[in-house]
Amino acid sequence: MEIHRLKEEFGRAPWGEPFAPLLERLLEGLSGEGVDLHGALTQLARAAGLRRIRFTPDCTHDAAAYEERIYHRQEVPTRKNLHDLFNALCWIAFPLAKRALNGVHVRELAIEGTRGRGRARDAATLLDESGLILIADTPEIEALLAAARWQELFVERRLWFSRHSRPFVIGHGLCEKLLQPYKALTAHALVVTVPSEVLRAPIDLQREAADRAAAKAIPASAFAPGRLVPIPVLGLPGWWTSNDDAQFYADPAVFRRSRGRQSLLPSITSALQGGSP
Repeated sequence: MEIHRLKEEFGRAPWGEPFAPLLERLLEGLSGEGVDLHGALTQLARAAGLRRIRFTPDCTHDAAAYEERIYHRQEVPTRKNLHDLFNALCWIAFPLAKRALNGVHVRELAIEGTRGRGRARDAATLLDESGLILIADTPEIEALLAAARWQELFVERRLWFSRHSRPFVIGHGLCEKLLQPYKALTAHALVVTVPSEVLRAPIDLQREAADRAAAKAIPASAFAPGRLVPIPVLGLPGWWTSNDDAQFYADPAVFRRSRGRQSLLPSITSALQGGSP
């Protein structure tokens, strides 16, 4: 696994900035004699304040067993591939939100069993695989995103949007796809409100605020796919050099008018393709 390449390529991209220090420390941890990937990730988790979570090589393809193992044994099954490495890094970067997502799965499994997947688990899967946490200090941003007002948000009010919000990738499948980004790549964003001073803080404090705010929103009774907003990620200001040109957004196949949030439901299947439980 080329972690050095990840640090150089993913860590230097705008979406990888919050993960860059983790990748640097992971490389340092792996330089020790006799330290394997799982041990280095667990040490990194300890340094980040995750005192009980361990990353283990024993994996399961059963979704229920996977979630219950994390919940009851504090063990995150981690294969030696990029998908699971990103999952581990997201656990370390957003521990409160990841625990909340795990809690949704375990809670809903206790209610409905394995016969079907309810709306709360649908939303948890979308956020966990292909999610963003977007912190904003005004509810107007969520309303404009939900209405797919791309021209207004990303062109006419571009500087305003950048001053009043900050996106953080939490979906480990999305992290993997961002190694080879394409224009139509879409994230499912949980938009949460934070005080204005948070957006003037250093990035680590912003990330921690995003983690806390998301962890509060995820267990809410209203948490369902409709709570998440689809965003073409390369349209986020500063995330792709081509989007400095207003013509970048004149692509109706990508920057579509809002068709209603129910259109998120079919994307659960594609979000899970090739991923871990």
